[in-house]
Amino acid sequence: MASRYGNRRTSINDTNRYRQILERRGANAVEQYTTPRFVYPPPEVRARIKTVNHVWTLGDHFYKLAHEYYGNPTYGWVIAFYNQYSTEELLEYGDIIRIPINLQEVLRVIVY
Repeated sequence: MASRYGNRRTSINDTNRYRQILERRGANAVEQYTTPRFVYPPPEVRARIKTVNHVWTLGDHFYKLAHEYYGNPTYGWVIAFYNQYSTEELLEYGDIIRIPINLQEVLRVIVY
């Protein structure tokens, strides 16, 4: 399964703000993942991503759909982002959402 850290950049944090913490831990610096940036794929890229349609029904949640399609509920945010929904409450019963089939492919185009 795709890792959310696979393509993430790292940076070295050795700022004075963390100096006491670093000294207590016997370290000079700590390597941290940078905050990811998300890009909504343009239509030509979306056209190449294989998806299935899903009709939103009673009991649906992004995390449940992610578990069903990806085997991991933590990827519910991918389905939400791909469909441009910030929350499930914006959906109504009968709405059609698209679920990207290949998780690694969709992560490659939305996270950088």
